[in-house]
This record gives sequence, structure tokens and C-alpha cells, in this order.
Amino acid sequence: EEKKFIVLIGAEGDLQLFGVSLTDFQQEAIKKYWPGPVSLILPTKDGNLAFRLPAKEDLRELLQKTGPLIAPSANPNGASPATSIEEAKNYFGDQVDFYIDDGELMGQPSKLIDLTGEGEVIIRP
Repeated sequence: EEKKFIVLIGAEGDLQLFGVSLTDFQQEAIKKYWPGPVSLILPTKDGNLAFRLPAKEDLRELLQKTGPLIAPSANPNGASPATSIEEAKNYFGDQVDFYIDDGELMGQPSKLIDLTGEGEVIIRP
């Protein structure tokens, strides 16, 4: 329950759903990092949240149909991230509403950058 999550969005405009009002600095950072494997912490009307606009076009298209989705890491605390649907199912079983098999995943966890202050603060490289 204490594990942080990110919100996957299908387009930059989805930020408005969370009451995000971007500064010029934040808009420049978004242009630099999105779409891509970077999660950005932004201030919302209800506190700070991490958002990511994924690089994969098919995932962005899905998110445009479903709306933003909350996405925890693909692993329990202390475990390595799942690299296959089988590993994810072993970790989470029926606690997850649905799985999408995208083959073997070889990437790293997303970079996490806090944009709530005056500059970029890298939380996770």
C-alpha cells in the first residue's frame, strides 16, 4: 500500500484531468523527455504525482481509449522487475485486472525526475 505508482497518459493533454498547470520550465522538460522512458513528478491540484507518456505508440493509443491508468512497478518491493508476462503473473496473480503480453522486456525502470521545484531533481537515474 505504501508503494508509489505512476500515472500512464496517452497524451500531454491528459495532465489537465489532474489539475496540472505547467510552468514554462515544466513544458520544456516535457518536450525534452516525452514520449519516452521518463516519469516526471508534477504538482497537481491534490498533491504531487508521477506521470509518464510512454514511447510505444500502441500503448499511447490504448491509453487514449481507456484514459490514464495507474501503474505500479512490475515487481513487489525488493524483487527484480518482471521481464515477462509469466514473471508478472507469478508476482501478482489475479490482483491485476489484465495483462498484456508484449514479449520479453529488456529495458530498465524508467528514469524519475521531480519537476515540482525550480529545477530538475533526478530521483532515479
